[in-house]
Amino acid sequence: MLDSIPDRELIARLEQLRRAERETSVDFLHHLNEVERRSLHLRLGYSSLFAYCTGHLHYSESEAARRVQAARCL
Repeated sequence: MLDSIPDRELIARLEQLRRAERETSVDFLHHLNEVERRSLHLRLGYSSLFAYCTGHLHYSESEAARRVQAARCL
């Protein structure tokens, strides 16, 4: 699929995807922060936002820890 795309177009697409990824990541962190602010993780049966991220969102422990920390920094 990607092997037919010219080099310049591939690089341009990759750069565009990276910009979109940044925007999505920030939006995700704002949502995660709001879940904690509303204590929604507690209502869903998770003792912490970290437990919600690992149990419900299926992040690894290190991925969850980084996201929780980043969300709290916003």
